[in-house]
Amino acid sequence: MPAEPSDSDREKWLSEQSFRERELALKEREQAEREAGGFEARKWEQERSLRERELSISERAQATSEQDLALRQSEARRARWSNPLTVAILAAAVAGLGSAVVAFVNGRESQSLETTRTESARILEMIKTGNADKAAENLKFLMDAGLVENPRLVSGIKTFLASRTPGQGPSLPVAGTGSFEPVRELRETDPVRILARAVGEVRSDKGSICTGFRLSRNLILTPEYCVKGLQPPNSLTFAAISSKGEAGETSDVILPPKEVIHFANDPSLGDSIPLDIAILETTSPLNEMLLTLSAFAPNGQQQLVAIAVQWLEPAGKMEPIIARDAACSIREVHPYTFAHTCALSGGAAGAPLLSSDGTLVLGIEIGGSPTLQFAVSSDQIVANSKTLQELYHMAPK
Repeated sequence: MPAEPSDSDREKWLSEQSFRERELALKEREQAEREAGGFEARKWEQERSLRERELSISERAQATSEQDLALRQSEARRARWSNPLTVAILAAAVAGLGSAVVAFVNGRESQSLETTRTESARILEMIKTGNADKAAENLKFLMDAGLVENPRLVSGIKTFLASRTPGQGPSLPVAGTGSFEPVRELRETDPVRILARAVGEVRSDKGSICTGFRLSRNLILTPEYCVKGLQPPNSLTFAAISSKGEAGETSDVILPPKEVIHFANDPSLGDSIPLDIAILETTSPLNEMLLTLSAFAPNGQQQLVAIAVQWLEPAGKMEPIIARDAACSIREVHPYTFAHTCALSGGAAGAPLLSSDGTLVLGIEIGGSPTLQFAVSSDQIVANSKTLQELYHMAPK
């Protein structure tokens, strides 16, 4: 039978057993701690990975939000300009600005036109001297006094004055020593008032105004310099004197003239007054009074009756007038012209000068000096015109 362990052996075994249990417990704790440490590391790695993904998603979301914000801002800016109310306001503003510009331009052009008209009228008055040299002096005065500002007029006057030959140049006749009467103040039964219906105003779209008179239902006579240079699309009209003694029915005139009757310069007149006469044709027949040209040369000291549309002062307008007092008569007879002293002035060029009984036209007014004016003789006009010889059924010379 085995011997029972002693107390020391039992204590030693118990001590070893206790040591081994503690060692095992320690090893188990260490293993548990090691296992716990690996789990925490994996947990940390997983959390870090999760946070990185969350950060990436957050960054992408922020970028998308910024892009969306930029897009919305762009759309908002476009919406401001495409908004119907905004478009309507802009359209109204542009229309208002356009109207203001048009009004400004029209106002400036109207002012410029009115200034030009005023200056042109001023120039016209200054050359109503009947003397070319005096007219040139008056034009120079206008320039020196600064009374003409239109650049085109200033340039034209300077060029004219620089190249003008003494004794030559434009001038309008002034009223002579005789007197005249407005046609509207004549008695309705006055024969001259009836004859005046054949006379009228020849006006171009360039502003020139002369007198003309009917030879037939569609033929009118006037100085060629009154229509010189006019070609379509220029326009020319003839306004006959009405039964009331005023400008009446207006007829369109065909351009260029039907015929221009040319004359050599009259030595007694120099080159300042052209003698050429134009025969004009209207677009429609005229049914009023007609005048007849004389085929015979005029006589010296013969009494005359003049019918004209001329500028009147101080009324400041064109007015149909007649001159037939004792001062209205022939003074000198020249090869193609005759001098007279009838009271005619600006605008009267082309006026018929009739015999005292009003039956025949002895000449057509072309201008002159304050005391002596000139007319082309009717017999010379008829003799040199194929149209008039056919009209009067005359054999050509």
